[in-house]
Amino acid sequence: EVLHVETDGGQLQVTLALPAILRQSPDYAALTVANDIFGAGVHSRLYKELRTRHGLSYSPGSFLVYGMADGQLAIHWQCAAQYNRASQDRVEAMLKEFIANGPTLEELTQAKQRILSSSPLRIATNQAILGQLATLNVFDLPLDTIKVFHREVRALTLGGVNTAIRRNLDVRQLLYTSIGPDIEQVPLPPVPDMAG
Repeated sequence: EVLHVETDGGQLQVTLALPAILRQSPDYAALTVANDIFGAGVHSRLYKELRTRHGLSYSPGSFLVYGMADGQLAIHWQCAAQYNRASQDRVEAMLKEFIANGPTLEELTQAKQRILSSSPLRIATNQAILGQLATLNVFDLPLDTIKVFHREVRALTLGGVNTAIRRNLDVRQLLYTSIGPDIEQVPLPPVPDMAG
């Protein structure tokens, strides 16, 4: 499904969303690692493709959204309006490939290291601790949730992550929303020749 809201200007805001997991899901650790690899930072596949290779967007990203009754994977980027359709096609193709084949062993190893090494920052201040306690309360999670999460991340394997991705993400349920001008569409710009 595609929803476009036309506005003035030259830039377009695009969000791709599909159903994912609840915060209480046993696949939480696996999907957190998968999201880190696909779109959660400058190291991610999404950033390397849209920003580094094509120069389309300064801050593409993806994140898991948790509600009380459902969850979503949301992928967002900003680009020139003429690349709306081409960028959506490219991101959808990337997502399909990721769901079908999963990450590489190197990607998995690096993602696990990033998540575990950054975890202390989530409880580095009183406000951060309060936020963690609020999450436990809202989603009725046990007090050892963070410790269990660390243990589950360390234990993740390629097979486990791939199974969790395929079990929870279905590209047939994609929803696209875009906000910006509705203009003639063109293909993605060519990838620069780095050798030159």
